[in-house]
Amino acid sequence: MYKAALELIDESILITDSKLIIQYINTCYENTFKLEREEVVGKHLHDVFSHLKDNQKVLSRTLEIGGNSKFKNVPLSWKGKDYILDIDTRLEHDAEGEVEHIVTRLRDITEQVMERKEMVEVINNLTVNIIRLNDTTGVLPLQPISYESQYEQLIHETTQQSLQLKLEVLIIDLSSISKVDDRFVSIISNSFQALTLLGIRVVFSGVHPNLAKGLQPFIREMKNYPSYSNLRAALKSL
Repeated sequence: MYKAALELIDESILITDSKLIIQYINTCYENTFKLEREEVVGKHLHDVFSHLKDNQKVLSRTLEIGGNSKFKNVPLSWKGKDYILDIDTRLEHDAEGEVEHIVTRLRDITEQVMERKEMVEVINNLTVNIIRLNDTTGVLPLQPISYESQYEQLIHETTQQSLQLKLEVLIIDLSSISKVDDRFVSIISNSFQALTLLGIRVVFSGVHPNLAKGLQPFIREMKNYPSYSNLRAALKSL
């Protein structure tokens, strides 16, 4: 009855004894890792997955910890495929309190992780997209920043694109920014300082009242740069 219920679960289930001898894998486990139950039951887990590194031997670590454990984003290369797994382990004890079985639930999150990675890459690429207006002037429509990697992209890509385009003036349009924090202000400040050192004139546009409040820590430095409420006004000033 217990194993019949495990067959209905749409997650990979592995049961071993305390010596890591495989007692059972469900059909989802077979399908996920391209294994047959008959070929692995009775074998040591590390004989089946003989290439595991120490940080991937989560059942051994569970026994060392002595309690139920959760392991996130565990990488596994197996039969030509790279997996990323979330793994939950549960110890089952006998009447004397000794570990009798380890029940392991594995969720293949490879697709979700890759989709998230691709999404972050797309967002990073959109973070800095300078539009050339003429031979010497460009506009950077700055987008809201959601990921730490975007901050890292901002300074590097802004300076690199400005140099590649041989800009003399860069308008930083903040119209899409609704709120800022200290991290944002710090990175923006460093970006503008880097551009100034490269001899590129920086102009702000889209500085609305609510945004100006958040930029208070940067207000003294902003006085060194022309600021306008909208892009049209900034363009007219050039």
